[in-house]
Amino acid sequence: MCKLFFDNEPVIREYCEKNGLSFEKARNSPKSFGEDDIYIQYVDYEVGRQQLAGLIPETPAPVTLKIFKTDNGLTFEQTEHTAKYLAM
Repeated sequence: MCKLFFDNEPVIREYCEKNGLSFEKARNSPKSFGEDDIYIQYVDYEVGRQQLAGLIPETPAPVTLKIFKTDNGLTFEQTEHTAKYLAM
């Protein structure tokens, strides 16, 4: 579990609501994270299930939202994939 996300759920929920994004999608999406950053990603699990047994293409999961912890609180950065995968 991403502690930074968990500890800041109300702030992240507020950001999502103000920007027409689904907090539930963000919360349930896979995440890459460090101590001061979170990268919310999109993974299409159906594509993986449809692959033949054996090799699966090494396609990186697109980042849908970047969140950074700063001295002034959290900052958010949308990507070209935000609207497609996190919109309500």
